[in-house]
Amino acid sequence: MKYQGNNPKRRIAKLGFFTERELDGLASAARYEGSAHHKTRPADYGFEPAVAPRHSKSLCDDRRVIRREEATQLLRSGIRLGMVSSYLEGDWPKYVWAVDDAGEAYEAKLGHDRRRYHGCLTEGVAHDANDLLPGPNVSGYHIAEWLMWNSWRLRWEARPDGLRREWTLAHSLSSVGAGYVWPNIEISSDGVRTSISSSPTIDPTAGLYRYVGAPIFEVVAASEVEDAIRSFAKAVLILLDGAGVADTNLHWLWRDVERERSDPEAARLRRLEARLGYDPDEIAAADFRAAVDAVREFGGDSVEELAADAGWQGTTTLPSVKEVTVAAERAGMDLHLQDAVSLHDNEDLPARGAVWGDVPAWRVGVAAARSLRRQDAMDGQPICNKRLAELAGAPTAVLDETAARPSSLSFVLAADDDTRVALRSKWETGRRFDLARLLGDRLLGHAEPLSPATRAYTYRQKAQRAFAAELLCPYEA
Repeated sequence: MKYQGNNPKRRIAKLGFFTERELDGLASAARYEGSAHHKTRPADYGFEPAVAPRHSKSLCDDRRVIRREEATQLLRSGIRLGMVSSYLEGDWPKYVWAVDDAGEAYEAKLGHDRRRYHGCLTEGVAHDANDLLPGPNVSGYHIAEWLMWNSWRLRWEARPDGLRREWTLAHSLSSVGAGYVWPNIEISSDGVRTSISSSPTIDPTAGLYRYVGAPIFEVVAASEVEDAIRSFAKAVLILLDGAGVADTNLHWLWRDVERERSDPEAARLRRLEARLGYDPDEIAAADFRAAVDAVREFGGDSVEELAADAGWQGTTTLPSVKEVTVAAERAGMDLHLQDAVSLHDNEDLPARGAVWGDVPAWRVGVAAARSLRRQDAMDGQPICNKRLAELAGAPTAVLDETAARPSSLSFVLAADDDTRVALRSKWETGRRFDLARLLGDRLLGHAEPLSPATRAYTYRQKAQRAFAAELLCPYEA
C-alpha cells in the first residue's frame, strides 16, 4: 500500500543551508544521467533498451522530449537557485528541483555516483525480456564464499603495475564463477580507502544477462567495505543455519578469518601476504622468515609498504634486512633529523587513524605541504636544492645526479644513532621529488626506523606524492 505521508527527505533546504559558492561548485560538477524507467522517448541518453517505463515511476518526458543537454541545464539551474533538499548523501543534496520556461516542474534524484543520477551497479537486461532489471538472480553462498576467501586481499592489496590475472581473480566479481553471470564490479584498496567500480557488458549480444548500467566509480572507507563483507557473509550463514546446513566451506572460512582478525600477529601476517599478492597460506617459508625479520628490524607499517611495492612490481618477494642495510651504507648519506624542519601549525591536518578513511590521501599530503609553506613563509616561491636539503636535514650533495643510489626504492633508515637517506632516481628532479616525499612522510607522523618511498598505490605513498607535488610546485603559485 502506498504511504499517505510525505517523505521527509524531500524537503527543500532553508535559505543559507549552502553558500552561493558551494551551490555554484555543486552545479558545475553535477551531470544528468537519467533513467530509462522514467522515459517514453529515446532522446539522446544512450540507454539500452532506449526506454523502459514502469508504472511505479513518474515520467519526465510525457509532455515533450527533453534532451540530455537541456536536462543538465535544468539540473544546474535548480542547484544554483538553491532548489535542493536538505537531506544529503555525502556533500550532495539527494533531490534537486527545477522549473522550465513553460512553468513545468521537474525533480532529479541523486544516483550512486555522486554528481550523476539513477545509476545501478547490477542493472541490466535478461535475454528473454526487454525490460531493465535491478540485477540477475545469483547465488548468495558463492559470492559470500568468494568474498571471505579474498577478504584480506580485498582489504589490503593495492592495484599493481598493470592488471594481472592473479590480481583480477581476487578483486573482480566476474571471477566468482559457479555458472552465474556476475557483474563487472572491481574492488581495489589502498589500505585506507577502497574504490568500487562497475562497467556495463561490452558485447551487445552477450548471453543470459547483460549489465547496462552507466559506469560507476565510488570510493569509501576500507573499513566500511570490510564490515559490509562480514555482515553479508554472516547473513548467508544465518540462512544456512536456519536451513540446517552446517559445516560448509563458508562456515570454516568465517571461523578462520574471525580468529585471524582477533589475533594481532596473525592479522599482521595476513596483511603482509595480501600486500605481496598472496592468497592465505601461500607465502613461502623463506619469504615468511624474511618478513618476520624485517618487521622486527624496520617496523610493521613500513614493511607493509615494502610488501605493497613488491606486489606492485609482481615480485612477491620482500627486500631482506641485509639488502636494505647494505644499500643504506653504500648509497646513503647522513641525515640529521635534529636539524630538520618540524610542523608547528598542524591544525589543518586530518588526524591519523580511522578518520583518514574519510579523507583522500592527496588532501592529507596537500594540507601538510601548504602548512609547511605557510610556516616557512615561502609565498609560492620555488625551493632551491640547498633549502630543500635543509628542510629534510640532509646534505645538499644528496640531490646530485652523480651521487650513489639504491636500485629499488628511496628510503630513510635509522639505526642506533645513525640515520641515512638514500634516493633511487638518477635525475635531479626525481631526487628532489623523492626527498620531498620522505620529508612529508616524517611530517605526517610516520616514525618507524624505515621510511620508504615506493611506487605502490597505497594511501601512505599517495599522501607522500601529493605532499611533494604541492611543496615543490604549489597549485596556487
